[in-house]
Amino acid sequence: VMLGKTDPPLPRPGDDSSGVDILASEMENDAPGRSTHDIEAGRGMTHLSSVQSMVTRLASWSKVFNWKSEEAVLLENCCSNKELAQELRLQKSVWDAAIFIGCPQLTIADSIFLAMCFSANIVVLVIFLGITYYVFTSSRLTPELEGRLEDWRINFGHSVKFYDQITLTSLTQRVCALDTYEPEMSSRVAELLRDIRSFIGTNQFFNGPALIRVALLVWGLTVVADLTQAWDLSRALRALPRKTDTRICKDGSNLRFDSIGRGRAAWVVCILLTRVSSSMFLWGLGNQFLCFHSISTADILLNAVALEIVLNIDEAMFALCPWR
Repeated sequence: VMLGKTDPPLPRPGDDSSGVDILASEMENDAPGRSTHDIEAGRGMTHLSSVQSMVTRLASWSKVFNWKSEEAVLLENCCSNKELAQELRLQKSVWDAAIFIGCPQLTIADSIFLAMCFSANIVVLVIFLGITYYVFTSSRLTPELEGRLEDWRINFGHSVKFYDQITLTSLTQRVCALDTYEPEMSSRVAELLRDIRSFIGTNQFFNGPALIRVALLVWGLTVVADLTQAWDLSRALRALPRKTDTRICKDGSNLRFDSIGRGRAAWVVCILLTRVSSSMFLWGLGNQFLCFHSISTADILLNAVALEIVLNIDEAMFALCPWR
């Protein structure tokens, strides 16, 4: 940027003179003793130094008079927050609805009923976690089951008493040949053998282990999506200004948090910790539930659907929340 003598000088508080005119006049007084090239170079250096001095003055004046343009304010906000402000809409979940417990916009009865819905959601999760941990996380193919199957084979499968004189087959042969014979007894052993064959399958890519891998992947992505919602809410909580009271303003047909009190911020942190911990426990126990509870392909699919239903129980509870 080159500033000539005709450019209007930048006024200094209490001084109407211009540093550009003074420096330019000094260069013109020394002009007779210099060549044209030296004079032009000197003027360029003079103009550059004048621009730097004016930038320094602008910075000092902005600090003294607290002058900030809209671009400067936007740049400062971007540099401080490292990203533009974004809007976060609360989900239709009892986790997000619990933030409003005790707000002045709700009546006392509504806050109590909302707290009951929040407590019921936690109770359901705890019951499912307990049942899953004590019942569904152990494998069905235990050493005890192997011993019982061995006793069945010795005492019943190869017993002369259950030998078929017509087909000339033992009970063990008839149970193992399910496609040829329909065993008249030992239906539980036959069902277990059928599930094992269905789980192993005839194709190495489309069998029970592949189904479990897909179910674990989908279940993990579902939990990650729930944790992402909690993370977004935590980011919004950090972005809200901290004040003594929570301020909720009406923005058209919606409500907007302008600030949040310290007590309510602590309550939101408790909600987030409860939600994240329950999701992590569900993820771990759900993996064991899918891997060890059953080897039936139909049961594996049903178990995967049941896990997603339990994870989304908060959305079902939201239907009972007041003042939706």
